[in-house]
Amino acid sequence: MLTLCLPQTTQTLPSTLKALNIALPSSTPTNLQTLCKHMAQQPEVPHYIAFSVNTPAIWLVASQRCWPEALYLLQENDRWLELPSGEYWIADNASVAIEQAAVAPAEAEAEAEAEAEAENAAQTQAAKPATQHNRAQTDKEILRKIFNLASWGEHEPEHRAQLDSLFTEILKRSERKPTLMEQALQKRELGKQAYKLGLECERRLKKNGYTIEFEEWFKKQTDLKDSISYYLTQKLKRWQTWSNNKRQQFITNTTCQLAPISVVHHHPNSLRHLPTHHYWQILIDETGSEFDNSKHLNVHDTQLGRMVALAIPVNKVNLPALKPNFHATNESDETLDNTIKNLLDNPVGIVGITVNDELLGKSSRWFSGIYLLMRLVLRLLPIHGQGKIEFFIEQRGGFDANVSLFPIQQLLETELQALDAARFKDVRISLQFANKNHHPANGYVDALAHMWAAASANSKKRLKNSALLGHCLLEPQHDVIERSYAAIDQQHILSPKDWYSLVSAVSDEPSSSLLHNVLTELGKQIQQQASIWQGYLDFVSQLLQHKNYHLLEVKTALDWLANHTPQECTLPPMLTLHWYMARLACANHLGQHDMPLLSQSLTLAQGLLNENAAEVCHLHLRIAVAATNQFEFDSAQDILDFWQDQDPRLMGLNNYGKYLSSLGQLAAFRGKHQQAISYFDHAISTFASLSDPQEKHKQQRQTKIYRLIALTDNEGVSDHALQQALEAFWQQPLEIAAKKLAQSSNDLRFEQHLLLRVMVTRPALQQSSYLEITDDWQFEEAHPWPLIAAYRAVLLQAQIPIKASLWMHKAVNTCQEAQGATLQWMGEVLALWATHYGIKVTTIANKQLEQLQTQLPQAPWPSLDKLKNAHNHTQAMQDLAACLPFNFH
Repeated sequence: MLTLCLPQTTQTLPSTLKALNIALPSSTPTNLQTLCKHMAQQPEVPHYIAFSVNTPAIWLVASQRCWPEALYLLQENDRWLELPSGEYWIADNASVAIEQAAVAPAEAEAEAEAEAEAENAAQTQAAKPATQHNRAQTDKEILRKIFNLASWGEHEPEHRAQLDSLFTEILKRSERKPTLMEQALQKRELGKQAYKLGLECERRLKKNGYTIEFEEWFKKQTDLKDSISYYLTQKLKRWQTWSNNKRQQFITNTTCQLAPISVVHHHPNSLRHLPTHHYWQILIDETGSEFDNSKHLNVHDTQLGRMVALAIPVNKVNLPALKPNFHATNESDETLDNTIKNLLDNPVGIVGITVNDELLGKSSRWFSGIYLLMRLVLRLLPIHGQGKIEFFIEQRGGFDANVSLFPIQQLLETELQALDAARFKDVRISLQFANKNHHPANGYVDALAHMWAAASANSKKRLKNSALLGHCLLEPQHDVIERSYAAIDQQHILSPKDWYSLVSAVSDEPSSSLLHNVLTELGKQIQQQASIWQGYLDFVSQLLQHKNYHLLEVKTALDWLANHTPQECTLPPMLTLHWYMARLACANHLGQHDMPLLSQSLTLAQGLLNENAAEVCHLHLRIAVAATNQFEFDSAQDILDFWQDQDPRLMGLNNYGKYLSSLGQLAAFRGKHQQAISYFDHAISTFASLSDPQEKHKQQRQTKIYRLIALTDNEGVSDHALQQALEAFWQQPLEIAAKKLAQSSNDLRFEQHLLLRVMVTRPALQQSSYLEITDDWQFEEAHPWPLIAAYRAVLLQAQIPIKASLWMHKAVNTCQEAQGATLQWMGEVLALWATHYGIKVTTIANKQLEQLQTQLPQAPWPSLDKLKNAHNHTQAMQDLAACLPFNFH
């Protein structure tokens, strides 16, 4: 191997090394730059650079600049010390003599320059975290690592890759020590034997436990090589510890006592929703055994590799200390319940993925999963402007504290600054592999990983009650916005799918989210790139065509496209019609009124009637709902009357059913219950002819709910007849349906509203099964949840007045804080109604009431005055129905 011999080296080299004597310039260089320029002219690249303690520093620094990959040999009397491995080369009789270069001392300023640079380099290295060094390993350390990797199993691609790397290093070192390769091969073979014996040891212990037969077998194996004996002894000790802990667990374990948490808007441990902080520590742990060949594994398989990150805001959250050597597999269920509860009770972030996640592509490795998880955490992390982020990754196999992650750190920092320079300009990242006891909170992330993967009933219940799965711990089937965050790269150009996912969610994202700036920058870019804008537009068009969308999402996406339209592009008229429909639907849902939008919609629809009558009909139905929300029942009737003489085939079967349902709703709003029921029956039979079973079920079920509300309000229908109709609808006794609906979420909100409306307006049909599980009641802010809350309050008032007051306040506050006039009207009516049950709720101020009267001139204001002065519950209920007719109450 070529060895460059610097000035002041006097010893001969070992015979396997070939001296490379540098050609000296005619005059000694006086500065570092000149010397580097001269060295760079050498035609050959040295493998080693030999020097002595007397070699001027300027030569060493220049060599390092020119050949950064070279190793160094330091002359020590009759031998050479290899740096940085610390191994010695011994000079032999066949050594090659060094033709010494006579060099005059460099001028003082040149030597000072080199020494200053060397000192700066040392300070830079010292400033890095201790684990970021890449200390060369001794021969013994490499041989030990070869044995360890082989004993862990060469079936793991990561282990094989590390072994290949180590043997490459061994090959280089064999020039110095020819017997080293033979030793390495022996260690590898011993490691393979240890691995096989370890598997046999596990098999015997799992089958029969620690028996006399096992003890005899084990003694024979440990009489082999010392390294195998030590390996098997450690494995047995771990099994004995595990067995004792399991025995103790069996004695002390109880059922999972972790109380279930309800998620409103977002999980309390959602990382991107935590408050902004400047200093974070991220602990990463994994569970499972398959990280490379995992595609065949089911998501519930305990072998599947899972990686979890726990983000702790330093100096802001102090998690209770766990006992030393905490390991989730050895802890009691009570301890694990408390550990998870501590996390749920504190503002710490949790993110987890599996190695089968689509973000990792078709093939995955352990570290590629860790790297992806770090990228995802950094995009979700609430940090801005200046800060520090420390990652502690639990070591695995050969990935330990000796492995430098400095290049990965630099890559992550570069990515972040390219994403958002202002946000990440002064954010510093450090990464290190660490053992289980390195960080005091390491047990917490271990408990999370264990809970996610464990197959026991208690672990499954703990996972369910924590509500982390699907919100923070992500499996491939979970379609969540976090996946789209992971897709954000420094080019800002997103795929149409990721763009739609992010843009439709941005209004709900916290102000600290990276997403706001990313979409702003993307908007600026696509105004100059019409093809990308068109691609996004086509994606929305396809969603509309296949009816695979949510209205609010479509509205938000089209709003964004309209705000960032390139000069040469426009929204096509039909897509504009869909945009208007989406905006109207959102306004209707929120009880808002947008008269300019109504006018624009009618004008546009008139021009598109011949082109697409079905879509125009759909728009008219939306406008009728908008008019109804303003108590403009006559205007709604006028709009619907346009279609009275039209052929139903022109509207399309689905729209015709909705048209009939709309006529029924208008009749019900006007108190014509029997007429309404007739329209609803006609609509239900029309929907029965739809070819799409899902759409048929959806439309029929919603219309049946309208019909049952009209039945409830029809005084000619007895309680018994109504109960029979309700039980036919739910296909089970009312008591059982009530219990099921008491625990239901947003999907069944209209059915729960129907049940409670019946229970309040028809006291004979009240169901105790609903009131017996108040702890399971859920709530959201969308309609009709405020009505559900108000009815709960009235039903609870006699038995639990405090809870009743809380539910009524929740109902009224939700309405009063809404932007729509209809919901504010609803809130005022409910507040006045509550007073008749002894529940005091603040009504809106007179000035706001006047503004509301301007916005809703057709609302039944005289009935509101009657409600104020009602003398009993019956009259108050009648006045409530007059103020909020049909499904407004």
